[in-house]
Amino acid sequence: MFFSLMMVVRFWFLGVYVPTSTAEVTACMSGISHMKFLTFVLSWITVTLPYTIIAAYAGSISSLDNPKPAILTAVALTSFFWCGWLLLNRYGFRKAVNSEL
Repeated sequence: MFFSLMMVVRFWFLGVYVPTSTAEVTACMSGISHMKFLTFVLSWITVTLPYTIIAAYAGSISSLDNPKPAILTAVALTSFFWCGWLLLNRYGFRKAVNSEL
């Protein structure tokens, strides 16, 4: 009983809550910054689709006996995005923000 309850809680948190909260924060921030809707949708699709396809494929080829593909993909994707964020902060776009909107 406890195991099945934990599976439901884990599914709800990882499958529903986390993507929803991330999507909500991203949508709110794009609205606050007055981003055009078409730019928002194209940016979202550009980032989300490759990540989703890679993660789904890794999940489809892994199993309970061999979870290695999913684990390695999760580590690789996380490392890739962290390194990209660090490089962008170090060498990337540093423009002054116009606070008079």
